[in-house]
Amino acid sequence: MFASMSCTPAAALTHTFRRRRMPLALALAIAALSVAGGGTAAAQAPPPASYQAEVVDVCRNTLGEPVNFRRGWWFAQNDRQGFGFDKIYYKHGIQNREIVCRAVRQPTKVEGPFPGSNGGGWAHERIFGEFDCRRGRPGCALVRSIVVRVIINYHGWSLQPDQQQGIVTAYCKYADKRPRCPAWINNRGVR
Repeated sequence: MFASMSCTPAAALTHTFRRRRMPLALALAIAALSVAGGGTAAAQAPPPASYQAEVVDVCRNTLGEPVNFRRGWWFAQNDRQGFGFDKIYYKHGIQNREIVCRAVRQPTKVEGPFPGSNGGGWAHERIFGEFDCRRGRPGCALVRSIVVRVIINYHGWSLQPDQQQGIVTAYCKYADKRPRCPAWINNRGVR
């Protein structure tokens, strides 16, 4: 768009938006965002330790031991970083904490410890299904299912070396590795 015009990107955007009757302030704001940093947003710093360390829930594993479910953090600009409830909620779309706790408590598969984790890194997997249980029908019919994988660090972590980090992330296993779980995983009838 800018190559055909003999003006700056901000002027070109202002001109384009003015023709479409967009407010000049909006055009300038968009131009400033597109020019700053070459159009890419800078990585956002993680929130304070007190926010990240907040325990929002305590799940129990198959042995009945507590597993911390911390608030953590995640920002789209830092896509491969973060942990905890915020990452699970915002990146992977699992809003129902009970889904995560049930995968920890009643897994269909457990892997670990992971190499390099000093025995602290484990994965719990569970198959969850959505069922159709209409009245007048004997039993319930499975509509669809998916595997939820939960990664746990049973050891300390950088902000609190003497305390268990707990649940690092949870996500749905897709062959194409897409990040978000299906919306139905948050429904009440999922088991």
